[in-house]
Amino acid sequence: MSFPRISIANKGYVFNDLSLADVMDLTKIKPHHYEQQLSCALSTILQDANLPEKLTVQERYAILLKYLSFVENDLNTEINIENYLSKNLDDFNPERISANGISVRHLTGLEAHALEIGSENTADWILGAMAITIGCDELSPIDTYSNLNFTGNLIQNRIEIIKSLKLERFNALMADYQYLNSQLNTLVNISFDNGIVLNYFDGGTDDAPLRFRIRAAITGYAKQLLAISDATDPKL
Repeated sequence: MSFPRISIANKGYVFNDLSLADVMDLTKIKPHHYEQQLSCALSTILQDANLPEKLTVQERYAILLKYLSFVENDLNTEINIENYLSKNLDDFNPERISANGISVRHLTGLEAHALEIGSENTADWILGAMAITIGCDELSPIDTYSNLNFTGNLIQNRIEIIKSLKLERFNALMADYQYLNSQLNTLVNISFDNGIVLNYFDGGTDDAPLRFRIRAAITGYAKQLLAISDATDPKL
C-alpha cells in the first residue's frame, strides 16, 4: 500500500509495508521477545537496519501505533489507537532533564531489547530502566549508543549498584526519578508489565494498559505461519 508522509518527533517518515520475508524473520525470534520483533519489523518499515534500536522507546511505539493505524490489523475493534498517542507527535524532546542533582532521559530501543533479554519479571524491568537512564551520585549519566551485549552487562552492573543502596536512599532516589520521568516530553504513556505496555495518553486510569505488538499488523495466511512457528518453536 501507499503510505502518507508523517512527522514524528520532528522527523519525516514514509513507511514501507512488511513483506513475507519479514514475517519469516519474525518466526526466528522468540514470540515473547516483543522489542526484538519490533526492531526487526521497523528495519523494513523505516528502511534502515540501524535506526530502530537508536530511537527512543517513545518514538518506536509512536511509529508502531501509526503503522498499525494505516494497515489492516487484528486489534480488538474497540481499541482506538489515537487514545494511546499524543495529539501532537512533534511535541517531543529526547534530551536528558535534571533537577536536584538527579537526571533522567528516555529509554532507547537497544536498551529495551537488552532489558527484554535480561529481565525475569516486572521489577527487573523497572530497576533496569531506572539504572540505565538515571544520572545521580552513585551512577554517572550514560547517553552513548553501544552494542547489545555491552548494554545488557552495563544495565546489570548498574542494577547491582542500586540494589546495594540503603532503603532510605533508594526510596528517595526512586521518588526523584519518578518525578523527573513524569516531566519528560512523551509521545506515548508507557509502563512496565513483564515488558513495555501502553496506557491511555491522557488520563483513563480505569483503563488497563495494553501491550501493542508488531504482530498485530500481520493477518491472514501470514499470521497462520507465525502461529505454526510458535507452536513448534524449540526455543520456548
